[in-house]
Parts: sequence; C-alpha cells; structure tokens
Amino acid sequence: MASHSNRRGKSPPLSHITPFEGKSPQFDKTVFIDPTARLIGDILLGSGVSVFPFAPLRADSNRITVGERSVILEGGIGGFEIDF
Repeated sequence: MASHSNRRGKSPPLSHITPFEGKSPQFDKTVFIDPTARLIGDILLGSGVSVFPFAPLRADSNRITVGERSVILEGGIGGFEIDF
C-alpha cells in the first residue's frame, strides 16, 4: 500500500512525506497528495483520497485514518491527541 505516486502519474517530491518514530504514511496509487501538503507519522489514507495544498496531517502520537474518497481541503489541519 505504500506507494509514492499520485493519480496524475507523477512521483511527487517525498520531502513532504515524513516518517516519525519508525512509522510512515501509507497510501496507494489512487491517492492524490499535493506537493505542498505535509504528512508525518502513522497515517493511513484510503483509496481515492485527495490531500490538497498546505494541508498538514501530523500523526506523532496516534494514528490518523482517512476513509476512502475523502478530501482534505486546502489548509485543513489533521492532528489530535486523546488521553485516557
């Protein structure tokens, strides 16, 4: 599932796809990730997801799962922490 190409068939620069503590974002070839978006850590993107410009997803304490065909819009922020 960890493919680094987008739906337009180009390979984006991977500096915006960042592992954290041994966990890397996972996604398949149907996912579009804009080169200005930032994905960090334990992230799972479902098929057909689009992550638009300047959208940071930071999973440094918990996993972020984005369901199939979801859209993270420009400047949308994903990251949260839950304490039990």
